[in-house]
Amino acid sequence: EIKKDIQKFLDPLTDELSYGDSTENLVPVYLLQGILSNHAIKNNKSELMPEILYWLGRIENQAHTLYLYSLGDTYLKKCIYHYPKSKIAKKCYKAYADSIRFGFTGSMGTQIPNDIKQELKKLKSLILK
Repeated sequence: EIKKDIQKFLDPLTDELSYGDSTENLVPVYLLQGILSNHAIKNNKSELMPEILYWLGRIENQAHTLYLYSLGDTYLKKCIYHYPKSKIAKKCYKAYADSIRFGFTGSMGTQIPNDIKQELKKLKSLILK
């Protein structure tokens, strides 16, 4: 049931959630955020956990684009660290890397600190193994 909800409501909003565009679909997105959170808490060994962490990260980051670091980044990193071999780990990495680039880009260009660059390399190496 959750997999169907993701496909029906979240997959079509991938671009909107990627670029921080405001979406007209906030009610179903936040409703699903609650459903996904509850499922993660009650079924933390679920085979859907990587996908749930991915979507929770995307929703959180879309909602908090003004912050340099958000709960969404934590979800995305957890997806990579705990499920590096999952099909969605690459998507989690891309979403996290995009969030970092967005957070460290300003009028002077993109200035990602070295420790963050090292973390990105480490995360990427986990999914490539």
